[in-house]
Amino acid sequence: MNGLQGKAIVVTRAPHQADALALLLAKAGAMPVFYPCVDIAPPDDPAPLDAALRASGAGAFDWLALTSANAAWAVSRRLAELGLPLTILHSLRLAAVGPATAAAARDVLGLNADALPDEFSSAALAQMLTPLADARVLLPLSSLAETTLADALRAQGALVTCVVAYKTVIGSGGVDLPLLLRREEINAITLTSSSAATNLRGRVVDEGGDETSLRQVPIGCIGARTAETARAQGLRVVAVPEEHSLGGLVAALGEYFAREARTTQQEANDGDNRV
Repeated sequence: MNGLQGKAIVVTRAPHQADALALLLAKAGAMPVFYPCVDIAPPDDPAPLDAALRASGAGAFDWLALTSANAAWAVSRRLAELGLPLTILHSLRLAAVGPATAAAARDVLGLNADALPDEFSSAALAQMLTPLADARVLLPLSSLAETTLADALRAQGALVTCVVAYKTVIGSGGVDLPLLLRREEINAITLTSSSAATNLRGRVVDEGGDETSLRQVPIGCIGARTAETARAQGLRVVAVPEEHSLGGLVAALGEYFAREARTTQQEANDGDNRV
């Protein structure tokens, strides 16, 4: 049973990332609905990032560590703005936190991952890179990022340079979600980051939406941390995949709707049997 067939599923990812999830949903028979709740913008002060990128070309680093696809995209964009070639990074070894990050680095930076943990987390990546004594690591991050990876690498003796590569901002554009919620035309909403979970509620409320309607909609989250944030916002999380990936998220939502359909059918059959 294809649980997603014909379902209207909201994609809250940043515009430059939304198509990947939308394509997977469409292949599963769903109807993707775009409502960006996050976007990324340049850092308030790009000077540290600029200096680090130029230093990369002079051999200042051994590793480039990326904890998100956004970091790869932000580095690529800044190199283009500075008129610097991607090749200044090609002497570095790449550590990526997960397959989506590795794919982004390959697509926008031309780098293949040398270190990719089985568990998609900064802690797992740090463990995989043990030991890195005296290794020089460039770590471009979000302005809101935690220092888990940097702290772990430094504890192992690595020389880590953290630079803010981008800041996360609330998204804009897309459908009139408050209206679609009032009409009960949305079957589920996907969240792929804690920022999206927080901004979803804020954006819907700011645009005149009804929180009660939003809290009734099934929510699919890419991982446990995103799910925790969503629940703290009062959202109804119904699907969290074991594999923290876009494909895992789509599969988990499909399984949820398939279970719901089976339950409904069983209740109908039980009702018929009682007549």
